[in-house]
Amino acid sequence: MGYFKQEFRGVFYVRDYEKAITFYRDVLGLEVPYSWDYAPDDRGTKFRVAGGMLEIIRREPEIPQGPGTIMIEAEDVNACYASVSRKPGVRVFQAPVDEPYGIRKFQLMDPDGNLVVIYTNLSELPPEK
Repeated sequence: MGYFKQEFRGVFYVRDYEKAITFYRDVLGLEVPYSWDYAPDDRGTKFRVAGGMLEIIRREPEIPQGPGTIMIEAEDVNACYASVSRKPGVRVFQAPVDEPYGIRKFQLMDPDGNLVVIYTNLSELPPEK
């Protein structure tokens, strides 16, 4: 059908905006192309994530939101895990594991309980040194 040609964006509504921003910007190292701050309860930041965007918003959503899940492909999941898991306050949910469907992944929780899955396709994983 070809309707969707521009940006893809996932959105998390968060309770603690500063903790969420610190997690995605400082822990995961995501780039911030845009943010706004209209009021204490109307703030947001867009993060560039591979081919899309993740938007973190501090505002009451129109409908109740529950924890969500995002998956981010990394060039080297092992190196990413070694770096991210050492940072203060990181809540690792699952250490790196190979899955039968061809990925190696680890999982962590963001400050609002959203699941972040970071993975590499096993066929693209650099050999361990």
